[in-house]
Amino acid sequence: MKIEFVVKIWLFILLFSMVGKVASAHETITMNDGWRFRYGTDSVAVPVHLPHSWNGDAYHTRDYKRGSGEYTKQLRVPSNFNGKRLYLKFDGAATKSEVRIDGKSVGSHIGAYSSHIIDVTPYLTPGATHELNVRVDNADRDIPPHSADFTFMGGLYRDSWLIAAAPVHFAIQSKDSHKVTTRVGKDGVGSADIHGTIVNATGKKCRAEIRASLYAPDGTYLTSRVKKVTLNNGLEPYSLSFNNICVVDLWTPETPSLYRLVLDLSVDGSEADSLRENIGFRTFGFDDQGHFTLNGKPYKLRGQCRHQDQSPMGIALTDEQHRRDIGMIKEMGANFIRISHYPQDDAVLEMCDRLGLIAWEEIPVIDYVPESEKFAENCEIMLREMIRDHYNHPSIAMWGYMNEILLRMPGENKDLTKQRTLALVKRLEQVVDEEDSTRMTTMAFHGSDVYHGAGLSDITDVKGWNLYQGWYGGRFDGFEEFLSRQHREHPDHRLIVSEYGAGSDLRIHSLNPEPFDFSMEYQQEYLEHYVPVIEDSSFVAGASHWNFIDFSSANRAESMPHINNKGIVTNDRRKKDVFYYYKSLWHDVTSDTVAHIAVRDWPERTDIPDRNGRVEHPVKVYTNLPAVVLKINGQALGRKEVDNCHAIFNVPFTSGHNLIEIADDESPEKILDAATVTLHTIGRTGSSIDLTTEELAVNVGSGCYFRSDDSGLSWIPDREYTPGGLYGHIGGKRSVSQDEISLTADGPLFQRCVTGLEEYRLDVAPGDYEVELSFAELASPSAQSAYMLGHNAGSDGNKWTSMDILINGLKVEEAFSPGSTAGVKTMVRRKYTAHVDGERGISISFAPSTDGVTTSLSAIKIRKI
Repeated sequence: MKIEFVVKIWLFILLFSMVGKVASAHETITMNDGWRFRYGTDSVAVPVHLPHSWNGDAYHTRDYKRGSGEYTKQLRVPSNFNGKRLYLKFDGAATKSEVRIDGKSVGSHIGAYSSHIIDVTPYLTPGATHELNVRVDNADRDIPPHSADFTFMGGLYRDSWLIAAAPVHFAIQSKDSHKVTTRVGKDGVGSADIHGTIVNATGKKCRAEIRASLYAPDGTYLTSRVKKVTLNNGLEPYSLSFNNICVVDLWTPETPSLYRLVLDLSVDGSEADSLRENIGFRTFGFDDQGHFTLNGKPYKLRGQCRHQDQSPMGIALTDEQHRRDIGMIKEMGANFIRISHYPQDDAVLEMCDRLGLIAWEEIPVIDYVPESEKFAENCEIMLREMIRDHYNHPSIAMWGYMNEILLRMPGENKDLTKQRTLALVKRLEQVVDEEDSTRMTTMAFHGSDVYHGAGLSDITDVKGWNLYQGWYGGRFDGFEEFLSRQHREHPDHRLIVSEYGAGSDLRIHSLNPEPFDFSMEYQQEYLEHYVPVIEDSSFVAGASHWNFIDFSSANRAESMPHINNKGIVTNDRRKKDVFYYYKSLWHDVTSDTVAHIAVRDWPERTDIPDRNGRVEHPVKVYTNLPAVVLKINGQALGRKEVDNCHAIFNVPFTSGHNLIEIADDESPEKILDAATVTLHTIGRTGSSIDLTTEELAVNVGSGCYFRSDDSGLSWIPDREYTPGGLYGHIGGKRSVSQDEISLTADGPLFQRCVTGLEEYRLDVAPGDYEVELSFAELASPSAQSAYMLGHNAGSDGNKWTSMDILINGLKVEEAFSPGSTAGVKTMVRRKYTAHVDGERGISISFAPSTDGVTTSLSAIKIRKI
């Protein structure tokens, strides 16, 4: 990325961190400090600062807090607010809230993701101090989302404000707020229509003047329109237009030109109110080939989906954190974002406008439509609020209102579920048509034809498909086969791949990656297959990768319990290596050279050298150059041509620090990127393992390397034992679970094991050893989550483990049962000693203690005493 572009992004972020979200003549004061919070029946209230959520616990437990929390503060109203209309504004209260002033209820709101504003003029006295109390609840199931694959965190998790306005002012509440609709003629001349409402709280009729002024992106004054109106007491709608302004600078991802609209309201010649807003001129749609078009130009939508949480604060992010995320998405070269699965902070939309990200925004109607009229009404309310709050943002091209809505149809006649869902779809489609006929509608389906049969795919303008072939099941090429069939059978559908992705865990690596092993390498291979298919399929308008971040999903277990780890950045916003695959693919080398050695995910490694004392691992380089040269510790390894924005070198590592450098093939003296890999080698003497300086830890039942965050110890992949092979299991088969393992942070070590094994052999040199065996009883079946999309994550066989264990012929355990010892899905570790003389090494034998049971082993670690 060019330096000036990076500077441009972060200057925008700095600029907007210093100003309020709403630029107006209203006097606006943040109410983020001075709060005390009490959850549930807690007797003590603790001081908090907004934004705040009580669900940092969701990163550690499935049973996170879902209930009621109470926020209280002493609110002093400035004395100069005398004679003003006073409002409270809450940008986000999850999931429903009630506001009290001095014990009196003054307003309430349902829905976690849109702002709400309450007129509190009758309840506040300028110059006085009042007790402000907000009770927030995140447990109501009649409020979307009813269910979803993310955590429903509670709290006052966005900013709060006290607003003072003159008795005559532009309406503040979203249901009455102003809308700006821009138009661009075929000659490139822009026009704009403004519709809004004025509040007259004087109690009498008055005359007012509205002046609308427009400024070019460079700040140059362009033109004004003036309208005189007579205001009756109460609410008075108004409208005015700019026709044939000039040939406008169009809003695009490359040049997101924003015009400044200033609305001034005066009463009897005196200024009463003012609003300032950025607007953009653009047109969008689809051409006959299914391409998304912006200003008549076809674009491939290259995007990311984005959740809003970050540990430990949960969803209570600051504006700076939101802006950082959007800046990182733009840095990749993306031009599209699916704001999923709910409306997000104004700071997100402001950055999309300023950086040129085309947006799909949606409400969280997910998985299932319950049989509840109240739920349907709440869906409609949330959809109207989202559109009214964010109507004026030029970045938004699509409104979405459902995601995978037929994924779950529990406990009733499925036809009734489909009929109820279809009725709600038609109802919500009508809402969008009433609120905003200028934008397209969309929804996301999971990979099933059930949406066609139910009639849902006939309604929205754009069809989104969430597809995971090669992850939850099937093969990579099932992805393009599915898309091709959809296009063949429904050629008039406008298609977007609204989700695709594979999980990855920075602790897990593989030289032979497999589906659902959560290795960083499998995620890379998955995305390296999917993205070119999307790019090359002309009938696919584009895609949004799931997800930009590893995000909170409390119900998930897998390798990182309570986290969906499909992100291309970690939850704390560390870029994974695959981030640079996208950056390489989406950046033109003529304007921005990208070159990245993809070893940052795995900078510290442990392995056993081959007989020649070598450890050779593949090293990938992501780049948009046609060819690169790689060096290891100053020695050139040669040139590789780049295919699909990556080249792979087989690199011989030596024990200790290894410096890797890459250079442009045409300028090999110019280093484009450098990284260091530290290798720890386990000694060997001929056909024996020598543990004089290192210990040997094996990830039994897995083909992956695993590095513990807690201890820093690296576990190497398991294998079947062969003579001369140094170590491995004899007999048995691999067994897999995706359940959370108790009493350990190293869950992946225990989610894979070998069951039915007869022996484990380790060809170690003579000496005395400590032998540590690790187990977890996986036999107990777990409930299948709908979000696993049919993936079989249970253990094979479901036989209980009970066994006798002998080390070099000496029985060390009799009828040992990990499940009886500690419970199912719980870590058990046992340590023993073993003496080795001659060349026999260590032989650990396993035998079922009775009929109908089996043997198992999850991990083994040995060190020389």
